[in-house]
Amino acid sequence: MRTRLKKVNSILVSEFIETPFLKHMVFNGQGIVIPIVNQEAVSWYSQSPMLNFDFIIESFHGMHKDIRTVYDIGGHQGVWALYYSTCISTGGRVFTFEPSIINIEIAALSFYINCIDSINIVPAGVGDDNLRINSSDEGLLISGPPHNINLVKPDWIMWERPDFIKIDIEGYEHEFIKYMPDVFDFCNNIHLEIHVPHLKARGIDYREIYEKIPFDKLNVHKSVWGNLIPVGRDDVLEDFSTLLVTPKGTGGSAG
Repeated sequence: MRTRLKKVNSILVSEFIETPFLKHMVFNGQGIVIPIVNQEAVSWYSQSPMLNFDFIIESFHGMHKDIRTVYDIGGHQGVWALYYSTCISTGGRVFTFEPSIINIEIAALSFYINCIDSINIVPAGVGDDNLRINSSDEGLLISGPPHNINLVKPDWIMWERPDFIKIDIEGYEHEFIKYMPDVFDFCNNIHLEIHVPHLKARGIDYREIYEKIPFDKLNVHKSVWGNLIPVGRDDVLEDFSTLLVTPKGTGGSAG
């Protein structure tokens, strides 16, 4: 991994820790191994409490029942995709989208270590146009030192109808929802992160996204440390909001 990344940009390995290690976890009765190879992985995964892994709340909320196709948009180092691979039915697929070359390499290593062949890595971010840009451009928040990345339109790479979508793209949920507002029509189970501070820094009012949710057709809950709080169109969001969107007549509360 170091050798490949150095060929792209030697600075990319600057945050690798001296002695990588493996973190062992069990989800859905299945053991998962997470490689901890850089400082970001140490911060995010090595000591994280279970409630940091909000995919557990998604499952409790019934969002993974009978799912076959998952789009993990903003895959980071593949931990969420690994979990989703334990939820899908036989023959199902997880498509994980990630623009950071460091995270792509770590995710690929993770899937290899865990002998998972049901996850497809799409080495690109999602936006409202097909672009190749520097990761420091356009207000993006991409792991690692600046390097060239790809952005693609979502309808160019959504090859199968999804049963579940996770959208966690650090403020670029604005471009995704703006480009594909009908996402709520063809998928009723969506984890949508609305990063209010990131949007505000880019001069964007989060309500441009929030008000596109069809609250009359779908339930929307804000997940806060295991508690699911119902929210409506007129409620105010602050900071980083995890919204779980489900069909009417489903879902509950966790605590």
